Amino acid sequence: NRRANSIYNFLIENGIDSNRLEWKGYGNWYMAFPNPQTPAQARQNRRVSVKVLGRIDD
Repeated sequence: NRRANSIYNFLIENGIDSNRLEWKGYGNWYMAFPNPQTPAQARQNRRVSVKVLGRIDD
């Protein structure tokens, strides 16, 4: 949850209107590797995905 919230705050601090954003933290849900065996697999579990739902034309 902290990572998703950090990205949310970063976007706001860099000019994105907070009304255009929503964040969801999944914690230990939807892990790429439920039992990571290597540091690389553990890093993949600490990812952030951004989904663009629409576009506002100027």
